[in-house]
Amino acid sequence: MSRWKPMPLVEAFQRRTSDILSSMRSRFRGKWNKKKTRLLQVGREVPIDLEEFRAWVVARLGGTPDGCGQCEYCGRPLDAMDFRVDHRLPVSRGGDLGLANCVFSCDECNRVKGQLSGDEFRWLLEVVSRMSTVAQKDVKERLKMGAGFRRLRFFGKQAKNPPPLAASQQLPLEEPF
Repeated sequence: MSRWKPMPLVEAFQRRTSDILSSMRSRFRGKWNKKKTRLLQVGREVPIDLEEFRAWVVARLGGTPDGCGQCEYCGRPLDAMDFRVDHRLPVSRGGDLGLANCVFSCDECNRVKGQLSGDEFRWLLEVVSRMSTVAQKDVKERLKMGAGFRRLRFFGKQAKNPPPLAASQQLPLEEPF
C-alpha cells in the first residue's frame, strides 16, 4: 500500500514557478490553424527566463521560498503555492509582458479584476469598501459571478431555438395595474 508523501517545499516551489511561467508563455504564443500552415494570430515573446522569475517570486515572498507575501490589491497573505501573477496594465490593453508590469495577487482579485488596470481595480475596491457590509457582499458576489460567466463563454454553444417556456413561467398578456 503506497502512501502519498508531500513534495519537499523547494521542489514544490520550483515546479509551481516553472508551471506558471510555462503557462504565460503558452498563452502568448502564436496561434496556427489545425494544419499548421497558416499563422492566425501573431504571438508575443515573454521576456523572462525561469531563474529571473523565481528570483522575482522569492523577493515578493520576503526572501525565501517558504516566506509570505501579500496580494497587491486586497492585502491577503499569500505563499508560494497560492499566489497568482497579474499584469498591472492588462496585455490586452497594451501592457508589457515583463516583470515590471507583473504583480502578486490572490486568485479572487485576479479573476474579478479582469481587464481593469491595477489603479482602476484599486479604485473599485475603495468604492466598494465604503458601502454597508450587506452591499459589499452583494457587489462582490456579482463581480465574482460576472467573472465566472465571462469565462463560461468559451464552453458549449447555446441552442439556436430554446424550448418554449411553460405557461407558469410566461408573463401575463395584460398588465395587472
